[in-house]
Amino acid sequence: MPIIRKYPPFLSLTPHTQLAGFTSLQLAAIPLLDPGHVLNEKIALQKHFKMKRDHVLKRLTAIGLDVKIPPVATFYIWLNLENLPDPINNGLTFFEELLKEKTIVIPGIFFDINPAHRRNLFNSPCHHFVRMSFGPPLEDLDKGKANSIPELVRG
Repeated sequence: MPIIRKYPPFLSLTPHTQLAGFTSLQLAAIPLLDPGHVLNEKIALQKHFKMKRDHVLKRLTAIGLDVKIPPVATFYIWLNLENLPDPINNGLTFFEELLKEKTIVIPGIFFDINPAHRRNLFNSPCHHFVRMSFGPPLEDLDKGKANSIPELVRG
């Protein structure tokens, strides 16, 4: 008599598709879909990223770079450079100087909506901003942003 296995309905077709994973891996993943497990993982991720956000914001504030609107639902900080001295008070120069230190931020003008390039880049409302991520591991943030930015700002 053949052995008949009963799989959950959503697994019944997957062994017959080209992109299917092994059924044993799919079965092992089922507990990860438990709503209680998902909630715990979500809370752990939120706490982890909040800790990293607060750490980076504290370091920025300590060197005089206040973030007016701290991020809530993303791991990016929109940093205003207007109060820094020339030439590092614009996103492009700030980016270029940090790149020399192997630290990456994204110039704000990359996020400007400027159809048909009607406006000069230096007249962009995003010209004095950079976007920085606090997504990398904390030790990488401390090596890069936490050390390179203060050196650049203090000259």
